[in-house]
Amino acid sequence: MKSLRGLRYIIIGCLVSFLIYLYFSYEWRAAETPPPSFDLQAGTSITIGSQIVSKNLTLKSQRAIGYETGRTVFEDFLLKVDKGGKLFTVSGKSAEVKQKEEIEVVVMKGSIRLESSDGLVLTGEGLTYIAQESLVRSDSPVSFSRENIKGEARQLTYELESDILNLRGAVRISIAPSEERKGEPPVTIGSDYLRYDRKRDFVWLRNNVLITRPPDYVKTKELIAFFDPIDKQLSKMELWGGVLSRFGAAEPEEAAETEDSSPEEETRRVSYQTAFSGGKTLFCRRMKVIFHPEGENRIDTILAYKSARLEIIPSHSSYPTMEEVRTVTANRFEFGFAHDGREIETFDAFDNVHARLFLPPTVGPSSPPKDIYCEELHMKLDPRKEEVVSAKFKENVRYVSGEVQIVCEEGDYNPGEELVTLSGSPMITEGQDKVTAEEVTLRLQEDTMVAKGKVVSQFVSKGSKGGSLGGELFALSEGESPVVFNSSTMVFDKNRGIITFSEGVKAFQGTNIIWADKIVIHQEEGLLKAEGGVKSVLPQKAASQEGGEEAFSGGLLEITSAAMVYHKPNGPIRYFNTVTVNKNGLSIKADKLDLILDPKGEELVEAVAQGGVKVYQGTKGAEGDKGVYDFKEEKLTLTGEEVRFVEEGVVSYTGNILTIFLKDDKMILTARKDERVESIHKPPTEKK
Repeated sequence: MKSLRGLRYIIIGCLVSFLIYLYFSYEWRAAETPPPSFDLQAGTSITIGSQIVSKNLTLKSQRAIGYETGRTVFEDFLLKVDKGGKLFTVSGKSAEVKQKEEIEVVVMKGSIRLESSDGLVLTGEGLTYIAQESLVRSDSPVSFSRENIKGEARQLTYELESDILNLRGAVRISIAPSEERKGEPPVTIGSDYLRYDRKRDFVWLRNNVLITRPPDYVKTKELIAFFDPIDKQLSKMELWGGVLSRFGAAEPEEAAETEDSSPEEETRRVSYQTAFSGGKTLFCRRMKVIFHPEGENRIDTILAYKSARLEIIPSHSSYPTMEEVRTVTANRFEFGFAHDGREIETFDAFDNVHARLFLPPTVGPSSPPKDIYCEELHMKLDPRKEEVVSAKFKENVRYVSGEVQIVCEEGDYNPGEELVTLSGSPMITEGQDKVTAEEVTLRLQEDTMVAKGKVVSQFVSKGSKGGSLGGELFALSEGESPVVFNSSTMVFDKNRGIITFSEGVKAFQGTNIIWADKIVIHQEEGLLKAEGGVKSVLPQKAASQEGGEEAFSGGLLEITSAAMVYHKPNGPIRYFNTVTVNKNGLSIKADKLDLILDPKGEELVEAVAQGGVKVYQGTKGAEGDKGVYDFKEEKLTLTGEEVRFVEEGVVSYTGNILTIFLKDDKMILTARKDERVESIHKPPTEKK
């Protein structure tokens, strides 16, 4: 009995063990072996263990695993989705299907690869397909490519129905050059967000946008790029938002690290740098880039709007200062590119334009900046040499260099010869000095100004209120009266301090006047020279007058000669070559004449004539070697080896010193010691 009882225990133990084995074995096999069927509800079908079809979705796999919870996992799968005639194929290591009445969600993991029928390829470690929304999503890093475009991002959503691709987080795109431009650097695009609407052919980038094509780059807040619907080449780009970095010698990534500006920064502008010698940078609030219609992503035009600023770093400056950086600012810029789409061929600026001219090393930076303000600026450039060929300024033009300002209607800039030509009634001012003309040419290399055509130059007397142009013609009790020059040409050589007036020159200060073919002022020496047909008119005070209405009752002093030199401020005023003086009916002729001023240079004291001096007054005449006229006494003294006085051609007196008192109408003739005065009387000729 005991043995039977033991055998029974053995049998029961074996049976329990077997049942336990069957139980766990069943559970394990249920987990490993796919069930014979799945309840996919209406509108779906399944091929056991290899294929599932739901509407426009087909899922194939090498192995399918079903769970009692309703989960289905397909390993080594191939998913095909047909949306709007475009086929999307996704492959990977595993895909989990979540469904109710029909498939709603497919979660894919491990070596995921999505390919569209038009060539788009997406790769990553995880994708989720949401059928109801026709949406593919990835919360892990992905890479993508299509033809010559490659990119990556941290997150992705792909709207299959509308064919819109959204990328987020450290978005980076690389566009390789075409075969025709092989060897050129690729274009790279970086941003925090990218939206690619493939149906409407545009890309929208937002936040920290950086586009680089060495050595060029663009950095902005937002950008939209439009593609041609036929050839899919870029047709235009629009950019706007705030500048987040400054440009210098550093690469854009390095510049971004040192950026301390904020979105609220008043400059909220776009930045663009292009490959000119020395480097140039453009800032603005909005930009539009239009590409060449022939494609190949060649830029045709760049438009910059709102507070646009172009900075040009001179090629000779390794470490430029702000004074050396040349700039152009305006409310709108237009850049026209050469046929290759690489080099700028034309540059136009509109509305409140301010241009600081780029000067060669020999002119800047020691010379003050040359600034031009206007409403329009049009520049032509040589794309091969990367140089400005010409520039034209229009409407309300104002040129500023130091204290000198010139206003006019239009102007031209010739960089080759460093010439600025201003026309349309230009007016030059410096302090209270003023020059008007029909045309002004600025020779920047020589720092020389040339005014032509009905030139009127007005300089403040005594220089206290005037600029470097100013000076005194004659003070001669004229107080603060300005000096005015009328001429056909004026040349101001600032380096040498020389002003030259030519062609029909008339200079006057108050009532003092000089006419000449040419007048030259040497500022440093305080020297005024007149040449060719010189004529001076100087009003004189009467001896007894102190001022008032009768201040110039002493008559006019008129002097003509071939040349004149005036040493400011107190003379002498020297006339050369056949000098003629006329005053109150008295005429004096001599080889040269000096006008002597008082120590203050305010009044004439004497007139000294030398060389063949001849004096005429009515029917009277006198000759001598030297004549001295005393303006205060109104007395003329002639001296010489033989001084002759003739009256009416009848009486002739000869001596060595002749003194004529004009206001008393008397004369004294004397001889030297041991000599006598001789007189000759001729009888009058009888009339028949």
